[in-house]
Amino acid sequence: MGVTIVVVTVAIGALAVRARNNEFDVHPAFAAGILLGIGWFVVGAFEGAAMIAIQSRVVETAEPTVPVVGWQLVGDFRLAHFVGLHALQLLPLTGYLAAVGHRRGLVDHPRRVVFLVATGYVAVLFTTAALGVAPALV
Repeated sequence: MGVTIVVVTVAIGALAVRARNNEFDVHPAFAAGILLGIGWFVVGAFEGAAMIAIQSRVVETAEPTVPVVGWQLVGDFRLAHFVGLHALQLLPLTGYLAAVGHRRGLVDHPRRVVFLVATGYVAVLFTTAALGVAPALV
C-alpha cells in the first residue's frame, strides 16, 4: 500500500504542476476543477496520514455508523479521507461539465459553478474532518 500511495502522489504532483503551468489545452473551468480537486485531495490525504500517525482509523468507538460501509460518523477518520480523496474526481468532472454547459450556452459563468461546488465540497470535507477529531478534542 505504501508504494502505491507514493506512486499515486508523485503522479498527482506532476499533474498539478502541468495544470498550474497551463500545459493542458482545456477550458479554464475544467482547469480550475483540476487544480481545486488536487488541492482538496491533498487535504484528504492528510486524513490518511493522521490514521497512520495514530495507528488507527478510529479515535473512539461510537454510534451511529455510515450506511453500507459501516464507518462511524463521529470519531472515524475514514469518512473525511474518503471525501477528500474523491475531490480528485468530482471537481474536475464539475469543471468539465460546466465547460460543456458554457459551450452549449447553458452556463454563463462556468468558473463560478466550479468554485461554488468546490466551496460546498470543502464544507463537507471540513465537517467530516471535524467529526473525525471531535472525540479527541473533548
